[in-house]
Amino acid sequence: QLLAEGIKLSPCLEKAGLANNSIGDAGMEHLAEAVKLSKSLQVIWLGGNGITGEGARVLATGIHNNASLIHIDLINNPIEDPGMLHLAEAVKMCKALRFIVFAGNGIKDEG
Repeated sequence: QLLAEGIKLSPCLEKAGLANNSIGDAGMEHLAEAVKLSKSLQVIWLGGNGITGEGARVLATGIHNNASLIHIDLINNPIEDPGMLHLAEAVKMCKALRFIVFAGNGIKDEG
């Protein structure tokens, strides 16, 4: 929660390497709000954090209208198809986004 506050309020933070920190879905509530309000964050690494479809849904609300985010890494999170569908909708609205990294997410045909 404190880290999310720092991301949200920092006027110059461009990259956040948060891989393998057990953020989980509960932590995504705070982090998604920070991503949503950040004006400078460009890259966020969230691999290996136990983020499920619910956490992906919450993250999607954060990236939906973010104007600065260009790269999201979500490797090795059990997002699966429902979470991927939420992220896909958000990506359509995120104008700056250039790279999304998915691997080991349990995504199948529907996602």
